[in-house]
Amino acid sequence: MTKSIDNAQDAAIESIGQKRENIPSVTGMIAAVLKVVGVWLILFILNRSNIFHFPQPIKNLNSLVITIFAIYLIFFFLKKKKYSITKSLQLNPVNMKIMLVTLLLVLGIFAVRQGLNPILYNLFPSKELIQIYLDSKPKTMLEWVHIIASAILVAPVLEELIFRGLMQKSLNEKYGLLISIMVPAIIFSIIHIFPVAILSILFSSVIYGLLVYKTQSVHASIIAHAFHNLIALIYNSLFFKELPTDIKISLFSSVFPILIGIGILIISFRYLGKSAKHIS
Repeated sequence: MTKSIDNAQDAAIESIGQKRENIPSVTGMIAAVLKVVGVWLILFILNRSNIFHFPQPIKNLNSLVITIFAIYLIFFFLKKKKYSITKSLQLNPVNMKIMLVTLLLVLGIFAVRQGLNPILYNLFPSKELIQIYLDSKPKTMLEWVHIIASAILVAPVLEELIFRGLMQKSLNEKYGLLISIMVPAIIFSIIHIFPVAILSILFSSVIYGLLVYKTQSVHASIIAHAFHNLIALIYNSLFFKELPTDIKISLFSSVFPILIGIGILIISFRYLGKSAKHIS
């Protein structure tokens, strides 16, 4: 009986605190995310199916429109419930210095992930999935336009608004920093369904979460996510053209990139910490 009263009091305190902040509770956040993702998933499956017999360029265009519509739905649901969009999604502005440091931080993420890739490839060999990825690389100008618009302009906005904006903010209000960063990062890495990359995606997701925590702005993680996708797209187009037969772990291929990347990340977060204090 006492325990149920305590739980009710905790729920009441959470509700009062989040109403004061004018942001969704964890339950409200989950409902909004499920609605947005559910609508996006249904439309995406319909678009990719053979029901409407769309040619591939039209399917690519439709997928962009569907993703943009999902972004709109996030704002629509928040506005309908009369939540603060800026607070709920952490849409606080960032200055030019923070933007530049964010770009530097992305180089650290990319270096660490490049160092992790040989290790992960040997732990979780996924030649079939990698071949599928190679086969899906853009070959025509229209395909390049689609992949650039999708991976660099549209997808990072949707993913960061959901995972580092809406989810991280609501979870942080109730459960604190660790849970609010790790839960979205784990979910984000799992949904990519690519075993060889899950751990490296988890790593970058945690960094994005820390970036939002330091800057109090999802703009920073959107910039970081988009810039990382751009670097990865350029790198893979230039150097990753065929299925690797043997990837060896060495000082040059793994240890050095990881150490250099960690160094860059430490320097970047030190500066962001000072900038956050200065801003506050």
